[in-house]
Amino acid sequence: MLDKALVLFTAKSDMKKVYNKLVGRVPYKIIVQDERVPQKEAVSQFKSDINSVLLGTGSYWEGVSVEGTAFSNLVIFKLPFPVPDPIYEKKMEHCKNGLMEVLVPEMVLKLKQGIGRLIRKEGDVGIVSILDPRIGDSSNASYKSIVWESIPIKNRTTDLNEVKRFYDNITQNQDKGIYEKECI
Repeated sequence: MLDKALVLFTAKSDMKKVYNKLVGRVPYKIIVQDERVPQKEAVSQFKSDINSVLLGTGSYWEGVSVEGTAFSNLVIFKLPFPVPDPIYEKKMEHCKNGLMEVLVPEMVLKLKQGIGRLIRKEGDVGIVSILDPRIGDSSNASYKSIVWESIPIKNRTTDLNEVKRFYDNITQNQDKGIYEKECI
């Protein structure tokens, strides 16, 4: 069964808002990143419960390893642009276009790391949903094409029926022991 989802956030406040909206309203166990619970323990809970959703920020973009078919849905709430700090500000001072020369490359790197939580090795399959409208079809963001060309996802859609067909195909192939190396 391919029900598990990891939802990655760039802000704890967004994560908490989504948690509050989901808890008690979806038929899944919602596991939320908590400073009092070690990441390893949260990931272990996620791995052991087939009907679970894991919400995380920060280290969850790079520190979570769930191999194989343990989860099949990755949701990226917002693009992971770096938080402004003196180092980034100094780097940007030395550029003609700090956004495109400093911030976008850093964001793309972190985005790839996030997507790597789902696609770890050949045979891993799943659905990556990027909810950030800044790279949506109607966006005019100067970095939109850079983002799409940089990530390993070539099958894009906003059609939920197409996503359902893809999901159903994964499920059928998984039941037959056939795996595809593609994401939508």
